[in-house]
Amino acid sequence: MNWRRKLIPVHRWAGLTIGLVVLLSAFTGAGMAFREQLEPLLYPGLARTAPCAAPLSLDALAGVARQRHPKGTLDYLRLQRDPAAPVAARFLNKDTLYLNRCTGALTASQNRYQGFFGVLEWLHRGQWAKFGGWVMGTGAVSLILLLGAVGVYLWWPRKPRRFRQGFTVSRKMKGPAFNIGLHRAVGAWAAVPLLLSALTGLPNAFDALHDAIVSLDGHPRAKLASVPPVDAHAVHIPLAAAWQTISRLTPNAREVLIHVARRPTDPLEIYIIEANAPHANARTYLYLDAWSGRVLSYVPYSEMGGGSRLYFWMLSLHTGAIGGPLGQLILFLGTVGALTLGYTGISAYLRRRLKLDRTRSAPPRAAKPISP
Repeated sequence: MNWRRKLIPVHRWAGLTIGLVVLLSAFTGAGMAFREQLEPLLYPGLARTAPCAAPLSLDALAGVARQRHPKGTLDYLRLQRDPAAPVAARFLNKDTLYLNRCTGALTASQNRYQGFFGVLEWLHRGQWAKFGGWVMGTGAVSLILLLGAVGVYLWWPRKPRRFRQGFTVSRKMKGPAFNIGLHRAVGAWAAVPLLLSALTGLPNAFDALHDAIVSLDGHPRAKLASVPPVDAHAVHIPLAAAWQTISRLTPNAREVLIHVARRPTDPLEIYIIEANAPHANARTYLYLDAWSGRVLSYVPYSEMGGGSRLYFWMLSLHTGAIGGPLGQLILFLGTVGALTLGYTGISAYLRRRLKLDRTRSAPPRAAKPISP
C-alpha cells in the first residue's frame, strides 16, 4: 500500500480546513512575540515614570483605582520591582488602570483585550466565542497531527543520502516545483518550534488537560478561606500589612500580584515572582487571612510539585518567556514558518485546481486523419 499517496489528500484537506485556525494562531502569535519590548513604545503610559522616595501606599492606590472606576469591581493590583513602573489595577471586566506610584495619577487605561496587542491576545486565546478557546486548542491538536504525524512522514526522504536536501531549496526549481520545495524546507526548519508551541499551548485551551498536569503534584490543592470575625464592624487588614508579610517572606520580589478579597471568606491570594525565579511564570503562592493577616499557605516555586512547575514552564515556553530575546526570536520564526507553510500549501492547491479546470474546459483536439 502506498501510504504517501493516501496521506497527501488528508494533509491537504486538513490544512485547507482546520489549518485556517492554525494560521490565525500563528499570525497572532507572531504579532505578540516581542510584546514585552514593543508595548511600552506603542503605549508610553505603560513605561517607567519618575521614581520618588515616598510612594503611595497600596491602600491609597487601590482607593484611587476604585474612585476612577466606580462601576467596576477591583480584582487585583500588580506591582513590578522597578519603583518607576506604574501599578496596574485590574477590574473583573478586564479594564486596567495604570497608576503613578508617587502621585496616583492615571498614566494609562486600557482593557486587557483592547489595543493592538490586546486584540491579538483576544484572537489568540479564542475570546471571540464561547467555545473559542476549544476551537483554538483543536487547531493546535491538528497542527501536531498534520506536522508531527502526517507532515513529517510525507517529508521524510526515501533515501537517507537525500536527508540534507530536505532542509534546502534548489535554485534550479521554478514555478510549482519551487513552491513545493519551499513548503518542504520551511516545514523541516519550523517543525520543532511549531510542535513545542502547539504542545505547550494545549493546557491553556483545555481545562481538563491543565487539571491533569497539576494533579501530577500528587496531592490536591487545599481550599483556603479567611475566618470572618464576630465583630460586625471589623474590616480587612490594610494592603500595607500584607505587603510587609510579602517583603519578609520574599524580599526584593521581581513581581507581585495581590488579589483583593471580595467575599467574607475570601483570602488574600498573592502571586509572587521571586528575584531569582527561573522564568517569568515561576509563581510563588501566598495566601493570607484577609481579616487577621495570618499566613494560610506559603509555597515557594522551588517547593511546588512537579505538575505545577511543568505547567508554568510550558506557559513560559509557549509565550517565549524562556531564553530571553533568543526565545522570542525562535517563537517568531516558528510562527512565520507556519504562515509560510499555509501560503505555499494553499497556493499549490489553487494552482493545481486551476490547471485541472483549464484541462477540463479545453476543447478536445481534432483527431488526425488516418493516412491511406
